[in-house]
Amino acid sequence: MSSKVYGNIRNTLIQTFREWKGQKYIPNMVHPAIRWSKHDPLLESEIIDIKLIQNSINVEKKKKRKIEDDISSKLNIPPATPEIIEPKVKKVCLSSTSIESGNHYLVPRGMIWNNNSCAYDSIFTVLFSIWCGNKNLWHYNFQEVDNPFIKALTDGFNDVDNNRKTLEAIRDGVRRFLHLYFPQTMGFGNFTSVECILAALFETVYQVQSVIYTC
Repeated sequence: MSSKVYGNIRNTLIQTFREWKGQKYIPNMVHPAIRWSKHDPLLESEIIDIKLIQNSINVEKKKKRKIEDDISSKLNIPPATPEIIEPKVKKVCLSSTSIESGNHYLVPRGMIWNNNSCAYDSIFTVLFSIWCGNKNLWHYNFQEVDNPFIKALTDGFNDVDNNRKTLEAIRDGVRRFLHLYFPQTMGFGNFTSVECILAALFETVYQVQSVIYTC
């Protein structure tokens, strides 16, 4: 294989291979029904640059930190020192607002793909299945994260459970909500990563995870 063919993801490998062999090259094993031509070209998927996404995340974090520093300096507030706050253990009381009266699903519910929603579909489907296992308990747990995105999602689950909205509608609503805050990494209609979505949904005031990138 030529050194011109490289990449650590499938799309990059396919693109560099076709640049090396030529856009008109078709392997012999390709079935006639799916062969491409000048009039019916092979449309390649968008190539996602993981480093670019990570750099975008870092830029957003730096902007957020600068805004906080500017506000602190104007108000003469001393810079905050990093502190890990231990989560408070609270007694769960579920008797006051019961939401167990909704639907019960013998088969897990899924979502219809739309506008590069793969990452969102995979996460939201799993979370909805967990939520359905014990609606009162998990609604409480998700709300206690005190994160606006997971709150919007679980409120949407309640709407789905009471036949007020579809899973696709609440998925797209949360996607647009995330787009407002993370346009570079979670722009509506663009590809994103499972990690970016989970980091946004479950961000808390206390440290629960750390991510280390190694080569």
